[in-house]
Amino acid sequence: MPALFSFARSRALSASLFLLLFSLPALSASDLGGPFELIDQDGINVTQENYIGAPALLYFGFASCANICPTDLARMASLTRTLAEENGIEITPIFVTIDPERDTPEKLASYVKQFHPRFVGLSGSDQAIADIADKYAVYYSPVPMGESYMMDHSTFTFLVGADGHYLAHFPRDMPLNQMRIKIADLLSQPLPRN
Repeated sequence: MPALFSFARSRALSASLFLLLFSLPALSASDLGGPFELIDQDGINVTQENYIGAPALLYFGFASCANICPTDLARMASLTRTLAEENGIEITPIFVTIDPERDTPEKLASYVKQFHPRFVGLSGSDQAIADIADKYAVYYSPVPMGESYMMDHSTFTFLVGADGHYLAHFPRDMPLNQMRIKIADLLSQPLPRN
């Protein structure tokens, strides 16, 4: 009987969460992104201002991820190369850890360079990571795995313009050439004036 109660309670919680999510107003581009203070893979304190001047791709994940994050970062690296070669667009790929306890700047330095020399790895305090994740509406949560844990998280890639403002996000199953065309199109448009 306890398993049935747990299942019923779980379904009720899922239904409540579903209703809550769909009762919230839709997010607009102006609702996503914003200022942050983090630490890069070289141990240097950085803010969003450090990346103004060139467009960027942001991905939130963790270095201990076995499959999803490495695949998505390899896709970002490929996209970074292709945008430069085919469109003349130099983009900065940025990996933001959602596991700052394990992903120190030193660990991120060796991790991100496996994918592309331009890759930046960002870490920070638990609060700093929570703040930037919240600004991009990124979900993440630790999942116990025996004596350790893994991280459950959303897997979108975010495009940020050279002015530091959010432009778009892409699901992980979007074909790379389609992403490249969309990014090139978005970056060719004049920046809106505030």
